[in-house]
Amino acid sequence: MTTPSESGSQRYYTRNRLSRGNGLRKTTGCLTCRRRHVRCDEAKPVCANCERLRQDCRYPSLSVKPSPRRGTRSEKSPTVERSSTASTACEEPAEPGPEEQTEVRADEQPDERPDVQPPYPVTVPVDGPDDQTWAVDTYSPFTSGNDDPATQADITAPTSAPPDWAIGAPTVSSGLNVDTATALWAELLLQDAALQDATRFGEAADTDIFAKAGAQAQHLAVAQSPLQFQHFYTEAWQSGTTLELAPDEHQLFQNFVHNLSRWMDFFAPLRPFGTLIPRLAMRNVGLLNAILALSVRHLSLNRRFQRASEQAQEPVDALPYYFKTLHYIQEAMQHDSYKNSQELLATASIVSAYEMLDGSRRDWERHLQGLFCIQRSQTIHGDSGGLKGAVWWAWLCQDVWAAFREGRRPLTFWRPDRVVGVLEPHEMAARAVYLFAQAVAFCSKDDVSQGQAAPLRRIAQADALRARLEEWRSHLGLEFEPIPQDTLAHGVFEPIWIHPPSHAVALQMYYCSHILLLLHRPALGGLDVYNAQRRELVSCRNKICGIGMATIDDPSSVMCSQALYIAGMTLENAAQRSLVVDLLDACWQRAGWPLRSLGDELKMRWQSE
Repeated sequence: MTTPSESGSQRYYTRNRLSRGNGLRKTTGCLTCRRRHVRCDEAKPVCANCERLRQDCRYPSLSVKPSPRRGTRSEKSPTVERSSTASTACEEPAEPGPEEQTEVRADEQPDERPDVQPPYPVTVPVDGPDDQTWAVDTYSPFTSGNDDPATQADITAPTSAPPDWAIGAPTVSSGLNVDTATALWAELLLQDAALQDATRFGEAADTDIFAKAGAQAQHLAVAQSPLQFQHFYTEAWQSGTTLELAPDEHQLFQNFVHNLSRWMDFFAPLRPFGTLIPRLAMRNVGLLNAILALSVRHLSLNRRFQRASEQAQEPVDALPYYFKTLHYIQEAMQHDSYKNSQELLATASIVSAYEMLDGSRRDWERHLQGLFCIQRSQTIHGDSGGLKGAVWWAWLCQDVWAAFREGRRPLTFWRPDRVVGVLEPHEMAARAVYLFAQAVAFCSKDDVSQGQAAPLRRIAQADALRARLEEWRSHLGLEFEPIPQDTLAHGVFEPIWIHPPSHAVALQMYYCSHILLLLHRPALGGLDVYNAQRRELVSCRNKICGIGMATIDDPSSVMCSQALYIAGMTLENAAQRSLVVDLLDACWQRAGWPLRSLGDELKMRWQSE
């Protein structure tokens, strides 16, 4: 057998394409050719390739020249160009199973491939009852499409439902390359910027994002120590000194620290969004502008937080900060150290929250999936702890509601390793959201459709998830017990005061999970079974509404309104409906989200019945 050393320059594998040293990875040319990894003749306004394929030809317009150093990449993972994202798949991680995972490799694609390839679907083998593989998504969140509500209702529908509650051995693995995940997310942001004229807002005119880094580079240009230069390369995307806020930005920053961070830290007792992230933002322009954009958007929706002496914030006022964030990310993505940084993770989470408040469900979905890819590439999950864990739970709270509204499965496939008996009280509260996500998956459109052919299997799945809910309930401590209060003046529901608010919301999620299971579990057994399910349904919705009557704090208002909405779907009594609408309006006034009160949607739903 001839070894590579004996054969000299003999090549065993040829794919009839340019080598990586002869033009595959291009740093010049139009964005379309760079994304497709083909040579570009750089003709303007339209290059030859784009003219031949009738593609949109765009050239990058950067205010800062990219660093010539590209950094090292792992040989074991697919690599992507800095600007190429849409053509690379967002892969599912491999899990133990009887089938081999379908592997998507960017470097196996032919050169003349389509300009845009959706990152989904990619299958994952799951050890379920039928050992089926399933696809997380059949919709590409990174490609443009129409905003037809009918189309939105069907996005991200899996092709087969993995019964997470029926799988015994929990595992967490990551099959997504960090370069790929961050590049996908960056391309998504650039697409957002392309939809509007960023130059209208002075996106690059008044912001020199690497000003302090440039000063360091000038100093290090004469440095003799390679380690000194390497340190600069690692930290070039950070500011060397504390950033300064303009006079009108102090209130915006304080609003994030005192108000917005509280609902993002809802299940994180150490509050990294309110303590760590503000300090990181003082040395990172992109993160700081993301915070300011989110704060402006929040104040424009909730005027009671604005000072009477200052000019009222409008939604359009957030756009300059948003575009500055996009501009910074476009530059900072050239540094490998930024892709694994806490600053990137925090920025992605805050941008996702911004899209949530912005009101576009389609854009919010895309950003949720972008953050999902980043977290998976770094193996971040609910047990990560610290900032990573807080970001994951804040993301799950958003994704589970988006999934419920769109009729899809939540994106997460993480299964906890630790049993509920060893969890701390705040971890028990967070676990309720995870179980609620499993209930949302159970009532997704795809699961309901597949369950019609196998009702007995669906009943078994519902019973298994119900058992997990009851196991969680049986391990609750005194922290989840109601606190006595005056109940003489109660109306149609009895108020239930549970403190702290995160524990109150956790119990609401528990009862919501039961409601979803009761509404979507096939009913077999006749009238007696139906009456028993009916009594349980009434009990659960009364508990949710009772807790909602006693929940008056701002951070819990978002998730409390979601629970009240689910409970309100089953109401028939006029007095109960009126009270739930009032509770939803109160939550809306406190949170400023969504753009229209969920009470209005409930009234429309009741009218259509």
